[in-house]
This record gives sequence, C-alpha cells and structure tokens, in this order.
Amino acid sequence: MLQGIGITDPRKSTRCLAASEDLIRRLECKYTDSQYEVSSLAFHKRGKILALAGDEGYISLWALDHFPPKLMSEICVDEISIKKVDFVTGTDNQLVVLYDPGKLMKFHFNESGDPTIIDLNLDFGDEDEDLEMFAPTQEHCLIACSPSSIFQVDTRDPHVQVIKKTQHYITELAVHDNLVAVATVDSYARIYDTRMTRSPFTKLRPDVIGDSDTVETLKFSVHGELLVSFYHKDMYLFYKDDHYSSGQMVSYLMQRMNLQPSSICFYGPNCDYVCRLWDSGEINFWRKGESEPIAEVVSKSGFNSLVCHPFLPMLAGFSDKSTELMTCAPQYW
Repeated sequence: MLQGIGITDPRKSTRCLAASEDLIRRLECKYTDSQYEVSSLAFHKRGKILALAGDEGYISLWALDHFPPKLMSEICVDEISIKKVDFVTGTDNQLVVLYDPGKLMKFHFNESGDPTIIDLNLDFGDEDEDLEMFAPTQEHCLIACSPSSIFQVDTRDPHVQVIKKTQHYITELAVHDNLVAVATVDSYARIYDTRMTRSPFTKLRPDVIGDSDTVETLKFSVHGELLVSFYHKDMYLFYKDDHYSSGQMVSYLMQRMNLQPSSICFYGPNCDYVCRLWDSGEINFWRKGESEPIAEVVSKSGFNSLVCHPFLPMLAGFSDKSTELMTCAPQYW
C-alpha cells in the first residue's frame, strides 16, 4: 500500500534539495489541518508519506506527492490515547504506536490500505514496565524507555533485551545505529553502545561545557553527531569522532532570549543544517558547523513541535488542534 508513494533511496535521488539555503528561505506554510488534535507525527524515512496520530486513538497517513496532501488511510482505535507514532525501520508498510498506559501497538498495512493491528505484548520478565518513549533503530527494531530502564525491542518478537537500568528518571531519548543517548533529571546526558551495555562509554554533563542546566533535547544526525539543547536555551553540537567531548563542539548563538525554545532538528538529507523552533513559531537555521544563524522562517499557526523531512525541503509541526506543513513550491522537489 505504501510502496508506490515515492519510496526511494534519498542517497541516490537527484532531488535531494533540502540542503539549500535558498530553499530554506522559501519555506512557507502550504497546508494546515485543524480537524483533529494531534499528539505525534512522523515522516517516512524513504518516502513522501506523513503519519499523524491523535490522543483519541486517531491515526492517518498522508501522501505528499502533491499539494494539498492526499489522505491515504484513516484509522481510529477506540479508547486509547496515543503518545507517539513512527515507521518501522526496514519496512514500507508498518507503523509502531506508543499509547497509554505505556504499551506498544503495531499497524501492518496491506496493499489496499487496510491495517492489521497487533498489540506487542512485550515480555519484561518478572516486572511490568510502562514505556514512556521509543525510537526506531535497526531493521524491525526499536529502542524503548520506561522511566528508569532502556530496552531493545524486536517488533516481531515479544522478548525484550534490557540495555540499562538507571538510577535517574529518563526524560529524553535519541538513537543512531548502535548508539543510544538518554537525558536524565540529574543533568546528565549518557550515551550507550548497545553492543557494550554494562556502562555508558561516555557522559555529557552540562558543567563540562560551562553550564549548570539540565539537558532538554537530544538529536542524532545521520552521521552520528549529537545535537544537545539545554533548558536555559543554549544548544551545542558534539562530534562522534571526538567521542562527544567538548573539544570540537559547536555552540549556536541564540538571538531570541525573550522566547522559550520548544524543538530542535537536523535539516537536509545530509543533516547539513540545524534548526530550532521557538514558542512564538519562529524557526532559526544554522549551518551545522557554524555558530551564527543564517535564516529564519515563521510558522503560520505557531506550532510547538517540529519534524524535518529526511530528504525533501519540508517541515511539519503541530500545536493544540492545528497541524502545519511548511515547504517551498513543489517544482523544487
């Protein structure tokens, strides 16, 4: 069902145009929807598809081949509150949904767009865990977190591998290949290698970079660079080759000190840019390795969560009952 909607390898695409400063400045609102209250959204990693999920059990898939987007499939699972939705790595027709009270559900779509809904009754052994977040990783697998534990989950198998049990409440999760980064309430960001699960091979503390605030958000690039934002608004880039130390880090200048940041992202097929959304709806862009911002765009509805398409010049965000897509004219992609 999803295979025909622009599924491609972005590394081989001749239209990987997102990493263009001219196209960044051309970004504007092209579509808004206020029919449903959205709690999560996700772009397909290799296709022109957007998944939206609502906190009342509503899920929809949208084809982005043309504008306005075309509704492909619409599902409503009664009496669940959805916290997050994302596509399963290595598949073109599967979604994973995290819903209250901390359980996972998989949607497998057939060629007609009809889903088979599978509750992932995960086996945590003697303990019952309520998951707070997850992130897709390698094929059919994902990393999931409860408040104090990190797990590796195969969506085809109820068995769960415990990566780490922590002493501190986990507030944020980011994944890249075998690397798992988590932020905790003790102001640390810890990075684990799933092949060496006994202890983190590195730690980030705010005071290492002259800071005393708590880590807010973590994002990995496709190359394994780690973007870290802190509650008092600073944002830094750490390099994998430098073992995520402060030796080669990049700090980004914030020009909106009277506003509150709400989301960060890498932008472009090679993650050549980073962007940050403010609570006013303004989005600042930086070249990945430079401190000065190069562009600013403004969302129409002032959304509070931001997701960038992996290879198209496109952003999506939501707030309250409004969902917004920002892009440039379709001839550019």
